[in-house]
Amino acid sequence: MKSYYAFTEEMDDFDIACDELLEQIEEQGELLKNSCGIIICNYDLDCEEMVDVFSERFDFPFIGCTAIATLDKPNGCVNMGVSLLILTADDCTFGVGTSGQFMGVDDRKRIRDAFLRTKEELGGEVKLIYSLVNAGILLAPDQVVECFDETSEGALLVGGCATDNTSNEETRVFTNGRTFSWGVAYIAITGNIKPILRIEHSMLTTLGNPVLVTNSMGRTVYEINGRPVVDAFNEYGILPDESESYMKYLCSPFVCSIQKDDDEIEVVRTLEDLYEEEGMAMFLGNIPNGCKLTRGALSKAGVQESVKKAFSELVEEINGSDGYEYSTILCTSCIARYAVIVGDQKAESNGYKGLLSPNMNLLGFYSAGEFGPVKGSKTGKVYNTYNNETLIIVAF
Repeated sequence: MKSYYAFTEEMDDFDIACDELLEQIEEQGELLKNSCGIIICNYDLDCEEMVDVFSERFDFPFIGCTAIATLDKPNGCVNMGVSLLILTADDCTFGVGTSGQFMGVDDRKRIRDAFLRTKEELGGEVKLIYSLVNAGILLAPDQVVECFDETSEGALLVGGCATDNTSNEETRVFTNGRTFSWGVAYIAITGNIKPILRIEHSMLTTLGNPVLVTNSMGRTVYEINGRPVVDAFNEYGILPDESESYMKYLCSPFVCSIQKDDDEIEVVRTLEDLYEEEGMAMFLGNIPNGCKLTRGALSKAGVQESVKKAFSELVEEINGSDGYEYSTILCTSCIARYAVIVGDQKAESNGYKGLLSPNMNLLGFYSAGEFGPVKGSKTGKVYNTYNNETLIIVAF
């Protein structure tokens, strides 16, 4: 498999943007037998018009989403423009699909049915799924993971959730000719692909001892250690905040230890809101009853350390591989990390500067939660998960 990367700052005239992107792609080489594209664009453009123009001009299928900022190799971190990564191969097949617009009814079925159609069309074993999601209030991202797990027969899932200026009103996901305010788009890959993954949290330290969740449902927690959650969090110094920003608790993430039969996994969860009158805490991801929470601290130093560690280990494994040529890295980093480093936007991308070979392309974005597999601490089994405040990278 090969990949080609292009970027344009043009966000008004999409015919010009398309010309600039295609010219850059043509300079890098010809497309092989099978191809598809991934587009990450700034949220402050006419997404519907862009998708219409690109759908007419591109002769390959694509998916994409909006983002508050994009990560790539030539520029580091950019928050204005359109990025295009083309995957092309003779020995891989790409299946592009979408759930369509979420309607609040049967949305899980829409995802499952769409992926089953894609899998049937591909015919071979799906080895990697790259999914872009804007689930919002209609469907929890954890449920998106479950839908792919129920239909993919063990394929690795990576990707993330569309972002904007944190209002969540301008987020979009899209595929050829179709743009959705709420929905799922994905690429399923079969054939000769050998993905390498790294997942790193941003926290250098945790604070205090783990606490037991004794009453929860989905993303909502009511009791911790048998006590009302609001009282327990007040002792942490986490107080109800009536502001409408969903970023108000980003710097106080929690490591969540979850039992999986005879296994245990760790994910990071962000507190979304604390409701004193209702006596509950709402998180961005599911908090199973009986799991353990340990409060962490998010910092710029933690972000920088985690990205250096993840990319250094990834490159070392790539260099040690035999018989497979890696050309592509897809990266998803939490918007909380962006919020911490926003005064120094290159702080995270500087972590991989100089590490990647000339023939390696990278595309990433800042996401409202990240999809990626984690290993069980007892069995080593891999579980697809929805994460918060995490960096996830996959090379292939």
